[in-house]
This record gives sequence, structure tokens and C-alpha cells, in this order.
Amino acid sequence: MPSRFCIVLGIERVVFNMINEKAFQIGQNIYRQSLIEGYTSLRVSIRDLYNRLAVFNVQTHQDCKANGLPIIAL
Repeated sequence: MPSRFCIVLGIERVVFNMINEKAFQIGQNIYRQSLIEGYTSLRVSIRDLYNRLAVFNVQTHQDCKANGLPIIAL
């Protein structure tokens, strides 16, 4: 996986741009968790991480595409 990428959460189309190594590692864990627990748990967890750690920059889907970042759609 690239060091910078976006995660798009289902129909909400909320994009999280991974901006550093810590966020990248968290993103990998979130992706793995989503495969196990599903989208509802993922949304709760990713928002909790966003609120606690503030390591995610929230961008629109268009901003992500305009910046040329790979997109992971969950």
C-alpha cells in the first residue's frame, strides 16, 4: 500500500487522507478491521480515531482525486 492514500467510506464518501507513517499504520489496521467487523464498526472506529488522534485530514472525494491520491473504497 502507498504511504499516502485515501479511504472512502461507503455511500457517505468521506475521505481520509493518510499524511504520515502513524496514520498509514492506523489506516492499515482500519482496513483489516473493516474486513472482519464490517462498515458500521469501521465508521465508529475511524471516527473515534479521528477524534482522539487527529491524524486524518478530511477531504472531499473530488479533492482526493484532484491530488492524484490512490483511493481505497470500503
